[in-house]
Formats: sequence, C-alpha cells, structure tokens
Amino acid sequence: MATIINPITTVLLSPEEFDSGDYDRFMFKYILEKDGTITYVTTFTGDRFICVPEAKIKGLATDAKSPARPSIIQPLARGQKIPEEFFYQIEQFFLDVMAMSPKGSKMGHGSYEAQIFVIWNPATGYRLLVPKQTVSAASVTYDLQEDLSDGDIVIMDVHSHNTMGAFWSGTDDRDDGKNPWISGVFGELNRETKYLFRFNDGTGNHFDLDYDDVFETEEVPAFQTPKAWLDRVSIQSTSYMRPRGKGSAAGGWGSWYGNWMDDSDDLDEKEMTEMSQLLGSDTLVSEEADLFYALKGICSDLQKEHGETLLQELEYTFLNPDYCPNLPQEDLGTLEAMQEEVDAVRDATIVCSVIKEVKDAL
Repeated sequence: MATIINPITTVLLSPEEFDSGDYDRFMFKYILEKDGTITYVTTFTGDRFICVPEAKIKGLATDAKSPARPSIIQPLARGQKIPEEFFYQIEQFFLDVMAMSPKGSKMGHGSYEAQIFVIWNPATGYRLLVPKQTVSAASVTYDLQEDLSDGDIVIMDVHSHNTMGAFWSGTDDRDDGKNPWISGVFGELNRETKYLFRFNDGTGNHFDLDYDDVFETEEVPAFQTPKAWLDRVSIQSTSYMRPRGKGSAAGGWGSWYGNWMDDSDDLDEKEMTEMSQLLGSDTLVSEEADLFYALKGICSDLQKEHGETLLQELEYTFLNPDYCPNLPQEDLGTLEAMQEEVDAVRDATIVCSVIKEVKDAL
C-alpha cells in the first residue's frame, strides 16, 4: 500500500503502484523494488526526469532475483539533445564578453564572467537567451524572468570563469541546488576551453553529465556573436575597493578577489602602508591591492574550509599572471614554480605554509 510521506510532494510506492500512474501527481516518488532497492524518481516539465537508486536494503527484499529498474537521467526537453552549434555560440559569447574589458582597465584584457541560458518552448524548440546582466571579474548579476515567454522552460544555464578553471564553487552549489535544470561552467577560455555539466533536481542533488549527454554531434557553421547579445552586457565599475568583512571559502573566489565597494570604503593610510610593506612596492596599484586582500581573506579562512575548489581558487588567484600583471617577472616566475606544490596540497596546514611562501615571494 502506498505510503504518503508528504501529501503534496512525496510518496513511497511499490513497483505496481508506480507503474499504475495513479500517483503521478507527486513530484518525488520513492519505489521499494522487489530486490530491496529504493529507487528515487522525480519528473519535470518537458518530459525530463531522474530515476536513480538511492539505497539497497536486503531485509526489505521480497524477490532478491527480481532486478530493479535501470538508472536513467533524462535532463533534456522530450529527450532531444541541444544543437551542438549552441556550445560554440556560448563559447564565442563568453570570449567576446572577456574582450569587452575597457581599454586601459587595470584588470587587463579577458577579465569578465558572463551568463547565458538554453531555453526550450514546445512551439519553437531550443533557443539561446542572453539576459540583461552586469558582469565583473568574479560575478554576474542578471534578471531572467523579464525575458521568458509563455511556455518557456529553462533547460540549462551556463556561466563562465574567464581564465580560471572550470569547477563548481560554493556559490555555484548553493545556486544550482534550487534550480531544476542543467548547469554548465566554462573555464580557461584563454587557452583550450574546459567545461563541466550537471543536472540539478532542485533539492540539492547534482548528477554529473558528459558533453555527449547534452549536445548533438553535428557539423557546426561559423558563428559571430550578435551585437544584440553584447548590448545586454554591462561592465561593473572598474574601481577596486577593499572587500567588506572576511573572505569566505564557501563564497567562492569572488568573495576574496575583486569585491566592489563604494568610494567611502577605499583603502585608508594604515592599510596602504601595510600593503606596501607586504608587497615591497612604493607604487600601489589596484591589482596588487586586490592580491593583498585576497591573500588576507584566504589566510583567515583556510582553517575553516578546504578542498579541491579552494585549492583551484588559490591556484588561479596567485599563480595566474593575468591577475597580477604589475608584479616583477622574477616574482611571477617564483609563483609559477610553485605550481606542482600547490597542485599536491591536500591539507589546510600545508596550504598555509604555501601561502607563507607566496607572501615571502611577494
């Protein structure tokens, strides 16, 4: 007999009850398979669904030889893959936004992140949507709702990490946790583009996807980003100010580096002196200011949280010459020589020792 866990959303069913369709109104369904497997099934608009085993409890088996239903993740509208040309159009859009860095900007060329969506509508199929957005080197703000039409379904959101790596930051995990669609991230756009994709169920679960799970394989025509797309992108103020409060590993790279403040929170004389002593520089420039505060933020947070994401953010903040172009070349060489050591770090205590070496190098 069906067990209703939540009268609106969740039910536990036998295989026969699930197959009857009588409980399709529940968004989250758990099936007690005959072999004792608990299968999680949830459905979304556009014929998208997830069917995956959650656990296996032998004591609940009624027929151990009866196989559970196969694991299937179907994140695409009506099972139709996204045209492959969309991948290259997204990549080109991100590259063109990076190139929007104002001439003479102290962040230099190739600093900005961007956001784009893949939308599906039963009447028109797939399309790309660029929302109005304000971009910086570490974040994107946008309003999607004003651009959606009746029948539109968000199938995928994709954001860029400019020259940083393709990885899921703490901010990504929090945002994606409530979005029931595919998420993508592009990184290292100034080299050979890296990318990651995953399907989110809207309750905090993420399911990794391969490129071939998402995109068709087809011949791709040449593409030039429409001016109308770039017209929807605004660049945030290029005046760098001190981050408010401490950095946060959970908040991702952007909460350490490139925070934007109003003029009233600019550097004071004591901070300028402290920065000058640390950097050994008589001329204080915004890149070094950001590097200094990023360093202070990371040092204060390393004992709280650490992991792969933290290590990648550490690497791309301090070992990437794009973010500290005014440091002497010999110092950049010292930082780059530490690449293997940073890659090998797996303990917060060792990370702190690496940070000390970075400070000594500066």
